[in-house]
Amino acid sequence: MGAQIGYRYLTNGSQNSWFFGAMAGYDGGNTNLRTSETSAAMTITRVYDLPYTRWRLTATAGRRWVFGPGLNVTARFGVGAGKRSYAQGDNAEANHQAATMEMVVNFLPVAVDSEVSIGWVF
Repeated sequence: MGAQIGYRYLTNGSQNSWFFGAMAGYDGGNTNLRTSETSAAMTITRVYDLPYTRWRLTATAGRRWVFGPGLNVTARFGVGAGKRSYAQGDNAEANHQAATMEMVVNFLPVAVDSEVSIGWVF
């Protein structure tokens, strides 16, 4: 679950135009991580439910096409900074996995944001 807020500067002053702007977002959820260890006798599989929160701030550019009295199609793409943080709990092994996942996903702290939508302009 999350939310985003943004600003769009319309290049020709109407809704039917190219635009650029910025988006800020925050969300949270769960990452399910499955690890397996195999020996000659058996395979041990562990599943971790790792809760996370994430923020992002992206610069965006796109185009909105308006048809008739208000039907529109919007396409945009954005890139910027972002970070994901995993919650720590009372299980040492799960905490280790959470720290490892956090290190991997934040190795390049880049957020990508995109949209293709159909809507109504009023």
